[in-house]
Amino acid sequence: MGTRLALDPGSRKCGWAIECPLSHSPLVGVVNLDKLGTFLQRISRFFDVSRVIVGGGTAHKRIVEAAADVFGMALVAVVDERGSTREALKLYLQASGGGWLMRHLRYLLCLLTNPPLDGYAAWVLLKRDSRR
Repeated sequence: MGTRLALDPGSRKCGWAIECPLSHSPLVGVVNLDKLGTFLQRISRFFDVSRVIVGGGTAHKRIVEAAADVFGMALVAVVDERGSTREALKLYLQASGGGWLMRHLRYLLCLLTNPPLDGYAAWVLLKRDSRR
């Protein structure tokens, strides 16, 4: 059985999350769209990707094409990403650990700094896909 990769498209960047067999949580990150093809090629060298989940929002057609070029169209699925950013914030706060006070301080910091949650939004897409 292969690994699932989720991609959360944006207008200039793309959040990604890939299952990691060595961890309970996926690897997450963000890649600029102009480097997406190279990034996907590198992923394909290190992981046996059996499914690519793409959020159906902004610029998703470009992401689907890039993923299909590397992994084949049969492995690419487009899913609804409504509410994924809100869920990503919750996941980000949970993943950061700490107690009640630390999570609330981190939340206040998020309001001020607006951290890139794209990778966590991709993790949300992975979680949604596993519920199927």
